[in-house]
Amino acid sequence: MLSKTLTVPNISCMHCAHHIRTGLANLPGVKNVEVDVQHKQVTVTVDSEAALPKVEATLNEIGYPVAK
Repeated sequence: MLSKTLTVPNISCMHCAHHIRTGLANLPGVKNVEVDVQHKQVTVTVDSEAALPKVEATLNEIGYPVAK
């Protein structure tokens, strides 16, 4: 298992957090999603690093692109 924290500048409220959690929850390989609204961060726990590109792509698709 691997945990990765991503900075997501578009997070502004608990609705955003809920949308992110539901958007990522069913992705293959994703085991846990935590959203920190105050620090604008998403921490995902995945089976392997191979799941991370799909996590970032999904965040982008739902309107929460990861800061580079």
